[in-house]
Amino acid sequence: MKDARLFLDAVRLKMPADAKAVVLWLEPGSPVLHAAQANVSIADIGRMVDALKHAALPPVG
Repeated sequence: MKDARLFLDAVRLKMPADAKAVVLWLEPGSPVLHAAQANVSIADIGRMVDALKHAALPPVG
């Protein structure tokens, strides 16, 4: 599995300076959700969480 922080750094190099990006990952066997972000505010993350809550996503697990 790629390291999400290295992946995000590589993506940042290809993005416009004002673009927003979030990478989320779970380590194998861990229930902890990790995140790395670029140009994303807490308010942006709140909107993303709200959108995910309202999305018709299948259950995980």
